[in-house]
Amino acid sequence: MTGSKLTPFPNLGSWQAPEELLALNKPMHEVLADFIHGCSPDPDTRTVATTALLLSLWQLQGRALTPEVPSMLLLQAGEPTDDPIDQFIRGLVYDAAENKPRIQTKGPFMGAPIDLAPTAMKNAFLKRQELDRNLPVDGSERYYEAKNAEEKFHAARLTAFGHGSSRPYAKAWHPEYGLLTDEDNQIILRLNDDEDRAAFCNDVVNDTGKLAFAKGIGPNLFMVPKRVSLSGSLTPGNWKGETAGMSISLGWPLFALPHFADAPLTTGNKTTLQSLSMIWKNTSIPPVSASPCLPVSDWINAYQTALRRRLTMLPGGYEFTVLQAVHQLDGVCDRIVNFAADSETGLEERVALYQDLYQHALRCMVIGVAGLSWYGHGLCLGPEGDPLRVGAVKLLKYLREKSPTSKSVILQNCHLKKHQRDVLLEHLAAEDLVRVDGATVSATTFSEFVRALYKREEFPQVTNHWAKVRESRKVTKASA
Repeated sequence: MTGSKLTPFPNLGSWQAPEELLALNKPMHEVLADFIHGCSPDPDTRTVATTALLLSLWQLQGRALTPEVPSMLLLQAGEPTDDPIDQFIRGLVYDAAENKPRIQTKGPFMGAPIDLAPTAMKNAFLKRQELDRNLPVDGSERYYEAKNAEEKFHAARLTAFGHGSSRPYAKAWHPEYGLLTDEDNQIILRLNDDEDRAAFCNDVVNDTGKLAFAKGIGPNLFMVPKRVSLSGSLTPGNWKGETAGMSISLGWPLFALPHFADAPLTTGNKTTLQSLSMIWKNTSIPPVSASPCLPVSDWINAYQTALRRRLTMLPGGYEFTVLQAVHQLDGVCDRIVNFAADSETGLEERVALYQDLYQHALRCMVIGVAGLSWYGHGLCLGPEGDPLRVGAVKLLKYLREKSPTSKSVILQNCHLKKHQRDVLLEHLAAEDLVRVDGATVSATTFSEFVRALYKREEFPQVTNHWAKVRESRKVTKASA
């Protein structure tokens, strides 16, 4: 018996923790770096996925982080399948269980059946309307009646509709109470399915005020403005010229991010990323102010120039909110990196991770604005641009229906002079919207346009600063 071990359960073997549990042992900042640099073999897909992750974290903090919260629409240029980037983002920002009715375990509606909640909400709402909008805080009977009605309404709302931090777009509005949100009056509207996408595209064109001036019941049971941010995926068939034009006319910081990802993202540590987003959402993060200047570098200057060149040809409200978001980007990246890092994370690693996150996001946000040219918005048409803008949109529409065609046929059908036609074709070709082969002209497909967009010299690739720091550390250890 010498050297033998007595095992009380010899047939069970040694216990091993599940992979999802083991994944939580990896530092969050390393998981974030792994996602940025390894979520896809395609560098452009990594850029879009990283930007979508950043914008989603931004939305989860909402107005606690910045006064205006950006909206994000992913535009899939490939086959019309489920958008893999959006599938990943949905798991971070939308919890279906939160939206389900539930019996409350505390509060004024504790233990009450779900089917009684709508009536309780109605009664509490009507009771509150009977009282003055502004009640004096004097401990009067009317004051306590109002407070009781408010508490009863919101407790019953949670029973009937769940939490409202993120809701499917088509189910977010109530016919009597408007936009259903939690008591912070802000919400992420998700485009989860075809019903949500159809409802959004219809509203943005036919009922723009519903979004531009979103309202709903506030904490005191009177109508108040609501802060909305969009999150979801559309196809070129959903988001057409008019829809895109009305969307950017809302004056929101809306980023439409074109991409051609057609395979699931590599997220080996998805559990940790979901944990990061959940903790981040419920943590008080210092607010971010817009920086007066962007960080200084030739790389950033190139993107700043490209962005301003296009924004000057887009609605002023959109230009302002996009520039504001871009000038807040460095602060948001700083908050995310410092949140993910731990006490053992070195300064070099923090800086490298910040630079990688910032560069991917800035690149994608600027490319997203440039991508609006597909819909005829923000087209760069040279000194003669403004008089030719309407003709450019008509020419694009004609070519997408009739191409390939000849230059002479364009003159006959688009009511353009020869000089106007040649100027337009020159600039549209430079924007990768058309191809000119001698006398033959053809429109590019959206997929061709997006692929060319990410390869333009005006949008230089990002540098992997994280890899440089890691390699430098390896060399230092080897020489020690």
